[in-house]
Amino acid sequence: RRADLASQALVRLARLQPFEAQPHLALASLHLAQGRASRAIAEAEAAMQREPLRAEAYLLRAQARLALGKLPEAETDARAARELDPGSAQAYALLGQALLGREEWAAARDAFTSALLLQPHEAQWQALLGKAEQALGHPQAARAAFERGRELQRMARR
Repeated sequence: RRADLASQALVRLARLQPFEAQPHLALASLHLAQGRASRAIAEAEAAMQREPLRAEAYLLRAQARLALGKLPEAETDARAARELDPGSAQAYALLGQALLGREEWAAARDAFTSALLLQPHEAQWQALLGKAEQALGHPQAARAAFERGRELQRMARR
């Protein structure tokens, strides 16, 4: 399988470059894509040991922790990524997902709003913003977010 070959190549590269974070970040991404969240966490942490101020490592670990349902830990990682890279829309979106899972509706809404200010064409984030607005009892705002998300999906298909 191609994914296994890629993984083996990245492991070899990590051994050849023991002080570099990038091979571990690539492995974390690959493990996430394969649904191996625990392995993704281990590789993200290996990258953090090499480059502790690398926002990408915290983003990857946040994604993996979300996949495992570890919401408080995912929130912590998303906040760390946001501190390291305040312009990261993905950090705000991951924070919003963790907060949404914890039913912290207003904070989730604020996080998705920030993510969409930075990257306005993400249909999924619009839908999640709509979910937060709905939970807050704001049906008009929820409907507007859901409609905007559907519009973005239609535009993406063209």
